[in-house]
Amino acid sequence: RHYATEAHDSQTSQTVYFGLANLYMAFGDRPAAALAARQGLQAVQYTDQPSLRMSLYLILGRLEIREQRLDSALPYFFEAIATGQPLDAQRPASKQSHEAEAWDNLGFEMMQCGRLDTAEEAVCRAWRLRQLRTDPRLPQSYALLSSVFYAKRDLPRAKFWNERAARQGA
Repeated sequence: RHYATEAHDSQTSQTVYFGLANLYMAFGDRPAAALAARQGLQAVQYTDQPSLRMSLYLILGRLEIREQRLDSALPYFFEAIATGQPLDAQRPASKQSHEAEAWDNLGFEMMQCGRLDTAEEAVCRAWRLRQLRTDPRLPQSYALLSSVFYAKRDLPRAKFWNERAARQGA
């Protein structure tokens, strides 16, 4: 980070902040992860790296959830979703949906918090986006839908999505 900053290499600096945020998060150092992610967002605002910005918003949203601050986590997830939309529009030939990834993250975290209706809505949005783009990560949506419906005790729908996931090798 120091060398990238000295060299005025903002792209490397942003990538380092992202890597540090992930590393600190993996080791459970939430304050350090949040600081690195916020520093990364400050650095990324001056460049054109929306996918990195989206990832940093997702990290901050997950960190807020883990600190039991749902209300302050949601804006980060919605910023990530909003950042993913133009990314998908700019790259119509790309089959992977950035917006769907952000919706999946929101859905997973809401499921962990027991907000199952919100989780279902988010995961369904991700599934629909992936279906429209023929995203190769569509089976990931099947597995998440199965998990949400299982948590909601809707076993027929959970079984339906689980069988689809199994058929697709998710």
